[in-house]
Amino acid sequence: MGCSSTRTLISSISQTFSTHVERLFFINFIEVNFGA
Repeated sequence: MGCSSTRTLISSISQTFSTHVERLFFINFIEVNFGA
């Protein structure tokens, strides 16, 4: 039970982290191309 909940927690954290990183790359991409 603890193992399953830990795996769910890790997957949700990694999902949040990956979307945050993608957003940072996207903002950086816009700033570089449009000089924002």
